[in-house]
Amino acid sequence: MKTFRVEPGHDALHRGVWHGPGVRVILEEGERLDVYSTTSQGARNGCIGSYHYAQLNPAAPPPGLRPGDG
Repeated sequence: MKTFRVEPGHDALHRGVWHGPGVRVILEEGERLDVYSTTSQGARNGCIGSYHYAQLNPAAPPPGLRPGDG
């Protein structure tokens, strides 16, 4: 299991559900997560990254995500 929080200015799509800023996302092995940038009004600009479980490192998350603990 790996956990991340969505950073301000971003949304994440996981298991077909959108997650906004500050929301904790929990990934299980074999899952993927798509990260989108958003405008200041909250509209999605586009996907900035698609990541499979094995690609994600909670200690060094990709842009748009931060460690999920705490």
